[in-house]
Amino acid sequence: MELEKLQNAKKLFFIALAIDVAVTVIDIGSGVWAIGAMKDIESGVRTGDPSLASSIDFWASFSGIMILTAIGVGLGLVKWLKSCYQFSKESLHATGFKQEGWTIAGWIIPIFFLFKPYQVINEIYRAGSPTYNGGDDWKKGSGSSLILMWWVFWVVTHLIMWILGKEMFKKALHHDADFTIPQIIGMYEVQAWICVTSIVVAGLWFVVANHLTQRLVDRSSRYALKPSTSASTKTAPIFSGQYTVQKAPAVAELTNKKTPPTDAKFAMNNQPPVNAMPGNAIESDQKSMQEIEDRLYEQIAQEIETNAVDKAIWTKAFAQAGGDDKQTRVAYIKARFEKLMAAEKVKLEALQLEREEIARCKQEQEQERRERDLKEFERVRKLNQRVRLRGLSESDEVKDLEVSDESPNFIARCSWGDLDFLAASIKKNPLFLLVRNGSGNAGLHIAVITKHLDIAKFLAEEGALVDVCNGDGKSPIDLAKESGQADLAAFLQQFSED
Repeated sequence: MELEKLQNAKKLFFIALAIDVAVTVIDIGSGVWAIGAMKDIESGVRTGDPSLASSIDFWASFSGIMILTAIGVGLGLVKWLKSCYQFSKESLHATGFKQEGWTIAGWIIPIFFLFKPYQVINEIYRAGSPTYNGGDDWKKGSGSSLILMWWVFWVVTHLIMWILGKEMFKKALHHDADFTIPQIIGMYEVQAWICVTSIVVAGLWFVVANHLTQRLVDRSSRYALKPSTSASTKTAPIFSGQYTVQKAPAVAELTNKKTPPTDAKFAMNNQPPVNAMPGNAIESDQKSMQEIEDRLYEQIAQEIETNAVDKAIWTKAFAQAGGDDKQTRVAYIKARFEKLMAAEKVKLEALQLEREEIARCKQEQEQERRERDLKEFERVRKLNQRVRLRGLSESDEVKDLEVSDESPNFIARCSWGDLDFLAASIKKNPLFLLVRNGSGNAGLHIAVITKHLDIAKFLAEEGALVDVCNGDGKSPIDLAKESGQADLAAFLQQFSED
């Protein structure tokens, strides 16, 4: 596949560039270290010795490695340029290239290397133009001013580096020359600046190569220039403006069903929204996943039949398939199905959440109903107990209980506020609510007098008589009003029969 070859060539070129940059950075670092050492010798901080000379020679060896990395960059560059031409001819069906033969010679022949490489790159740039329909029509397109500026920069910097390198080489050949330390420092500084410039140039190569490669790939993914003539691949073209877009297959090929003729006037920009599903797409949880999948595949087939495919997915599938019609259709069906299924799952999850919310609300309502029923049952129970207690207030059972040892203890516990003891006693014998002491005070009277609000309310709710009077003719309600407990008096008043 030409697309894969092009991408691999670009990666190989980038790897060679990265290695070259790494070695250059090391060379810059060694040069900076050598400059520092020379300055220390010049200032008298240190003296020259064999170990220093050995270190300088060791780091200087990286200059030789840079020659090898430069060769690697050159080989990677040539391979990438050849892949660009091959991709343009095979995938874009471009013809009429004149500079392809200079992909190697243009970099090494004197004088020609000043303009031939630019012409090669300019041809590749124009071949990626989205405004032509194949053949040599790409020649009508204009070049890039930015690439021209980049090439001028490339030529100027390399001429400067060539001149400086030539001068340094001449001086290095004069072994008998007596170099001063400042001259040596100057040579290292020039070398460092050459390396820095080389890194800048390499960085620009990353940008240019990536841009040109992506331009070719984008052009191939947007337009198909050579329609398929295979009898087994019946396709209907899809139009977008004045350019013919990669064609969608007839639905008969995908479903093996007889289908009515398609109409080419259905364009990509008339495609239905991604989530435009039938209204009954998810009717109930009884639908199996297989039924949903069958419906989605049927929808995709209908999209392809009417040429209403998803433009973004189709373009991406075409790019991934390198322009192959069958692989494009297969990739589109897979990607489109995944997208539709994702939307379907979102709907199913939303439906499930809705059902869970309904179930939760029903459960809460049922719990509230049970609580209301329980409260109503308790209210009726206490009301019946109050009626029963009122009828037994003067009974012999109450009188017998009042003279027992338990009655004074119950009255005393009311004054102490011992709620647990009182609740247990009333549960054992409700008649404790009616017993009174020698002053005629029942437990409720005592709770109001001692201002045990919680005890008073508890006794009243359990059925204690709120309007029965003590020896002084005062009811619990009267005592609450007199002691300034207006809220308690109002609470007790609701249990009064008056």
